[in-house]
This record gives sequence, C-alpha cells and structure tokens, in this order.
Amino acid sequence: AIGKFRPGERSSQVITSDGIQNVVRPRWTRAMGDLGGWPVMYRFKDKIFLQYPHVDAHRGARLEGTGKPVEYVSPDDGKSWVEPEQPLPAADEVLVAEDTVFYYRFVKGEGTQVCTATDGKTFSDWKNFYKAPFWLWGVTYDPFSKIFWAPPHAIPVRPEQCTRQIHLLQSKDVIA
Repeated sequence: AIGKFRPGERSSQVITSDGIQNVVRPRWTRAMGDLGGWPVMYRFKDKIFLQYPHVDAHRGARLEGTGKPVEYVSPDDGKSWVEPEQPLPAADEVLVAEDTVFYYRFVKGEGTQVCTATDGKTFSDWKNFYKAPFWLWGVTYDPFSKIFWAPPHAIPVRPEQCTRQIHLLQSKDVIA
C-alpha cells in the first residue's frame, strides 16, 4: 500500500537534492511503495524489471518493513507493473550483457555469488565468484570490446582475511 507509512510526507525536512539548482527534473514520478532500499532496475527481453527489499533502508527496521523482496515487471515501458512469473533471484547487483542477465549477491564474510538467466524466468544455481571476502560492486560490460570489468573490494570480517582493498578484474569470457 502506498501512503501507509509515509502518507505524502518527506522522510526528512531537508533532502540531498534540495540544494541542487538548474538541473533537469523528471517529467513525472510514481510511488512504487512507501518502504524500500537498494532498488535494482534493468531492461531485459523488452521488459523492465524492478526489485528491492521491503525495508526502511539505512534507517533500520523502525517501521513495518517485512524484509521480503518486492518485485515487479513492466511489459509496456513502465505504464503497468505486474509480479514476475517466477520469483527473481535476491540480487544486490544485476548486469545485462547481450542475451544474459547476471545476478550478484553478497554473502557476508564469504564474498560474491552469481547466477544467470537467459529468459528472465529460469535461473542457474548460485555459485561462488572470485575470492572471499571480495564483493563485486559496479560490474560493467562493454558491448564494443566484449569485455567485462569489475572493481571488487574486500570487506573482511574475520582476522585471517585480508585487509580492506580493491582489485580490478577484466574478463573476455564472462564474469560468472
């Protein structure tokens, strides 16, 4: 339900974009929910996918967030939204590269796992990617060179793991 937790009110008296002037603003916006954090939106096979956890973002669980995923698919460029035919993988990052969607999730203390889909409905099993405790943020695919790039960073949680650092990965054969 929209307007249940924040009925038309700002979450803060001052928000970051208040100080920005002389920029192009969106022509329209639409609320997809009151609560949510870390949205993932991507276009694949002529559909737009949107998913996010039902939480109160970085403010913690002070409202009635369930923590469950919220998932929508639009077959008509955002005019209407429906739930997907199959639940989407709970992903922290998503990358579309040609005819494949790569879903990345972070496992605390372990690193990044990846699964893939070529139809948006059938998903591979999760498998470990790269090495612990690195998390992949900002995986990029360059369709011209057909090269994948990623800057994984280490978030150690155990003393035997490395210090905080960032690597640079490059792959021609698919980061998966």
